[in-house]
Amino acid sequence: MKYNLDTIKGDFPHKFPKAKAKAKAKAKAKENTLFYKGNMPDIKYYKDMSEKTYNELYIDTWDLKKQSLIYLEKDLISLYEIVKTSNITLHK
Repeated sequence: MKYNLDTIKGDFPHKFPKAKAKAKAKAKAKENTLFYKGNMPDIKYYKDMSEKTYNELYIDTWDLKKQSLIYLEKDLISLYEIVKTSNITLHK
């Protein structure tokens, strides 16, 4: 089944929060990684992202909490669209 979604989740550096947490644990830092604000995570933390796309999305001050909420909201909306489309298709 093909879904023509209005909402696309976008890209998120899923490995980045885990890497930051490990680094902070080693340094015995007390700061919560959810509140990280700083440089945008390196391209290596994104799955299958081209350098061109990375450069287009690049922002100087990257806020993990803000970006997480944006990504999760889009994720839930796109999931709703899939469920709704499937329901309509299956119950025609």
